[in-house]
Amino acid sequence: MKKLIFINVIIFFLISCNNDDNGTKTEHPINGSWNLKNVSGGIVGVNLDYNTEQVVWTFNETNNSLEVKNNIITTGPKNIYSGLSTGTYTYEIKIDEEKEILYINEALFGVIKIENEILTINDNLAADGFLYTYSK
Repeated sequence: MKKLIFINVIIFFLISCNNDDNGTKTEHPINGSWNLKNVSGGIVGVNLDYNTEQVVWTFNETNNSLEVKNNIITTGPKNIYSGLSTGTYTYEIKIDEEKEILYINEALFGVIKIENEILTINDNLAADGFLYTYSK
């Protein structure tokens, strides 16, 4: 009888410790490509809209890389405020008081928020910074 109870306890323990996620990691919603849609803010009150494919950021969570394709060819305001130049960067997202903070090449870039396939990056809008809005 003791053996039967012992076996039942072992079976219960093994079933209880089963890893339901099968070792898969949930992907962060920032992973993938994002098109810059708008930049607003700053001391002069910038409010610029961008067309799809003008500025595309592609986050790769596997190797923590960010590929930027900045296709703005003018030298006007859209170029000035479009953000990073074409290239590949490293990125990291850190949690601070329930806010997700984006670091690019180890430098603070801003607070991110993702809702309904819209990514916003706030680089301190309250202190004359900018709000970048991207869509999937």
